[in-house]
Amino acid sequence: QLQSADLILFEYFQNGRYQLECLEFLIRCTPKLPILVFSSHMSGDYLTKAVRCGATGILTKDCKLDELAR
Repeated sequence: QLQSADLILFEYFQNGRYQLECLEFLIRCTPKLPILVFSSHMSGDYLTKAVRCGATGILTKDCKLDELAR
């Protein structure tokens, strides 16, 4: 079903286990599909690692709808 998706919105929970591994798996399985990390926690090593491993971008949970549309 990912063949018909425009993007993946990946929610990051602070202190969540195995999230970076899940993100890396999604990136490997869907290399052409943009993956946005969605989080209320914008600081931390995880978010830097998420972008380095291939996440397209990061959005905060309080972002405006027009930011999400871009």
